[in-house]
Amino acid sequence: MYRHRDKIIKGDNLLSIAIFISGRGSNMQAIMDHIQKGQLHARIGVVICDSLEARGVSIAKEAG
Repeated sequence: MYRHRDKIIKGDNLLSIAIFISGRGSNMQAIMDHIQKGQLHARIGVVICDSLEARGVSIAKEAG
């Protein structure tokens, strides 16, 4: 649940996004940080990567 100005946005009303990564996942981390801070009212629905060895994959796994 997020508070945006005077409205409360429940988790089921969040925009579900897909993230495509190919390496470190630095852009994914920035998106995750914005979500955590309540600056982006979305949830990450799926992370797609072309390499299981990419560091971003482990970051995504750790985040759940």
